[in-house]
Amino acid sequence: MNEKPVPFLEYCDVKNEPAPAGLARLSVEVRPEICNTRGHAHGGLMMTMLDVALGRATACRGL
Repeated sequence: MNEKPVPFLEYCDVKNEPAPAGLARLSVEVRPEICNTRGHAHGGLMMTMLDVALGRATACRGL
């Protein structure tokens, strides 16, 4: 899949991980700049990762 880098994903240092065909796997090292006020990964980051993973998995399946 040939895609342009997403600046937000680059800033958060979201990585593509190996995954079986038709699936997508992402990872991120949680650091203070991408946390909420409670010190947990920001919900917006988690939803962005979900959106990207679902999009990539769907594209891999040709849907």
